Amino acid sequence: MVHDLHPSPTTRTWTTHRVVGAVLTCVALVVAATIFGIVGSIIGIMALSVTVGAVVRTVLVLGSVILVLTTGYRWSRGGPRTLWLVAGLVAYVLLPAAWSGKALIATAFGWEGALAWAVDALVWMVVVVVVVRSLPEITDARIDTSGLR
Repeated sequence: MVHDLHPSPTTRTWTTHRVVGAVLTCVALVVAATIFGIVGSIIGIMALSVTVGAVVRTVLVLGSVILVLTTGYRWSRGGPRTLWLVAGLVAYVLLPAAWSGKALIATAFGWEGALAWAVDALVWMVVVVVVVRSLPEITDARIDTSGLR
């Protein structure tokens, strides 16, 4: 006699699908943030204003972070929130604009170097934490496996 082997609702697993999804989400975050960062900079150049460019770039980049994280999380069927926070942090570290301190809003204030990097990292991580915490936690118990029997 085989008993029902469903995991408890508190089970959080690091399945291959979730880890691959987080890695792909990390790559997508870097690509999207780079593309929208360039678009925001071009808009700033056309407006002849560094402030306009920084604000537009920030709005576009943070919008892409929200969209990519939400899509990646849902596609990967959730998983531990720590995985997604790490994916967001690694994406910021890999972002080429972050290396020069021009990823987000810090350039609008004229900040450069380590201060700009730290301020932009803080803004980036606040958005990542808010997005990840606002998404419903998906556990293995919520995944419908009835069709697999």
